[in-house]
Amino acid sequence: MKSIYLYWVHPHSIPRMDIIQLMETTLNATLRVEWGKDCSALTIDEGTPEMVATLLSLQDIVSSDYPVPVSLYITPRLDPFFESYATRHQQIGIHDLGRLIMLAVQQGHLALNDVRLAFAPLTKEQRDTVIAYLWSGFNASLAARQLYLHRNSYTYRLNQLIESTGWEIRYAHVILFLNWWLFL
Repeated sequence: MKSIYLYWVHPHSIPRMDIIQLMETTLNATLRVEWGKDCSALTIDEGTPEMVATLLSLQDIVSSDYPVPVSLYITPRLDPFFESYATRHQQIGIHDLGRLIMLAVQQGHLALNDVRLAFAPLTKEQRDTVIAYLWSGFNASLAARQLYLHRNSYTYRLNQLIESTGWEIRYAHVILFLNWWLFL
């Protein structure tokens, strides 16, 4: 199951359910919501890459339908570091949070060490799994061959990595962030 994770930093003047209903209708999916005071975590189970693209295109709908600015972040995973960053550095619109963090580090607005400390390091096996997946062009069969594993063993490793870390690496926005983070 591929999940898509989002943080929504919500203004108090918009009824919360309006945005949720808009997203559910547009995506034809159900969202699980963990309501927070200023920032809520949203999860779309059984998401698709098309849904990520559709979420990014909701910008025009949201900005035309709501006079109050909306900040929505597609995030590599639900994590206190990402939630804190989204809440403290609000940007109007719908954004890829991993990309914003990479840009903040490049521009000197966020300390590289803060990013390193925010995430537990991957084991050598997990690193090899991610790197093989990247270098194989997201092809699990080719990645398995690179690691001298049976395809089923590699798929098991990939699923274990996703389950244990929360990194849904089958999405481009997540794997791009991980690629950057692994080589810090």
